[in-house]
Amino acid sequence: FLPKPAVLELPKGEENPRPALKGSRHAYFDRWLDCPVYDRERLLCGNLLRGPAIIEQADSTVVLHPGFEAHVDSLGNLVIDVFCAPKEIV
Repeated sequence: FLPKPAVLELPKGEENPRPALKGSRHAYFDRWLDCPVYDRERLLCGNLLRGPAIIEQADSTVVLHPGFEAHVDSLGNLVIDVFCAPKEIV
């Protein structure tokens, strides 16, 4: 058996993710919106991000749509909640 790897937990941060903010960018959802862009490597446990937002890292990008929220857990996972009402089907 291999030894179990150590679990590295992120340091606890504030709810405000401002220290991870890289800038902003226009992104199209149902219209053009100005979105904050965050550096995933600089997010801390407890940070809360509200959509619209863009979270960048070296190998992927996460887009939070308007009405979505994400919080960073102790292992660095982005836990995304959807609070927007579904669009009507016509």
